[in-house]
Amino acid sequence: MALTERQQVLEQLRTSERPLIVFRRDWNPDTAASAVALAVGLESAGKKCEIVCDGFTAPDHLDFLPQLKRVRPEISALRTFVISVDTQKSRVGELSYETKDGFLHIYLTPKNGSLEAEHVSTGTTEYRHDLIIAVDTPDLASLGAVRDVAADFFFRTPILNIDHSIANERYGQINSVESTAASTSEVVYRLLRELERPIDAELATALLTGIVAKTRSFKSGAITPQTLTAASELVAAGAKREAIVSSLYRTKTIPVLRLWGRALARLKFDSTLKLVSTVLTRQDFALAGASESSLPDVIDDLILSSPDAETVVLIHEREDGRVCCLVRSDIRRDADALTARWEGEGGHTQSRCFLKGKTPAEAEQEIMTHVRTEMQKTRAL
Repeated sequence: MALTERQQVLEQLRTSERPLIVFRRDWNPDTAASAVALAVGLESAGKKCEIVCDGFTAPDHLDFLPQLKRVRPEISALRTFVISVDTQKSRVGELSYETKDGFLHIYLTPKNGSLEAEHVSTGTTEYRHDLIIAVDTPDLASLGAVRDVAADFFFRTPILNIDHSIANERYGQINSVESTAASTSEVVYRLLRELERPIDAELATALLTGIVAKTRSFKSGAITPQTLTAASELVAAGAKREAIVSSLYRTKTIPVLRLWGRALARLKFDSTLKLVSTVLTRQDFALAGASESSLPDVIDDLILSSPDAETVVLIHEREDGRVCCLVRSDIRRDADALTARWEGEGGHTQSRCFLKGKTPAEAEQEIMTHVRTEMQKTRAL
């Protein structure tokens, strides 16, 4: 009898020995927390896991999750190049090498006899990982350079896709997309329970962090009885609830709060399209004493302040003079389409593009006219 999709997911997790866990570059706390929690859970069963996210840097306010320090910002060598020498007739007596004119020269001196070209062969080992696990990632494009630099590896290696969003494209050979879950951490928790992996305080804290962050401290309409049950079980397992809430919601710096205030002052809401937008200039950043690293917090706060919004557009002026447009759309799955006119980069749920030679006001006029037109077309379908 054929295995169900759930059975296939669990079987892949049980049989894989060296999984690579990846997640989108526009990650959020739920993304990162669920990824490291999955790694810790699988490693308790003897697996050897690596975690990679394009350009990842662990933020200070999540330093209570020490496992985030192991997330690598780029993918490392996946295979080893092998040079094989036939020593049956002539043993190697000395080996040396040097780098010259952009080439690595390897010198082999035989102990007796001679070494000829036909005695040497080359090849590569198998890939270091036997499974790719994509966590909280709606589409492969969202992985950025992680996928781009290892296209052959992604083509030849099975992908297990774990997510909770209805925007997920189900691109894996095996998919575990639970749209009824409030967060990906909740999905991972259920998988680890079914795999009978122990949930200690550190693991419980990571999983509860993802749930709290994604539900905005249980204020989201996506909460279900199963979500609350999972949260209570994680607290019982030792999750540090107070540390989570304090780090996520009580640690915003004064500069971030000032920048948020300036963004709210220019907030515009189109109730018909459920579209929220705002603009930040270089002067706003200077007066607030904030940097572009504060923007993810600003976007999250805009969403929290506008519960009816499905799409958020944040336009901001960069230090290099360009104007950047960030689009997040967790429901409508049109972020990349909305920025395609300006060669946007990203995926369905979040994308960004850049405009040159425009003032923030000019960019806002051009961008919002286009965005409204495209969204109206979508609604008409």
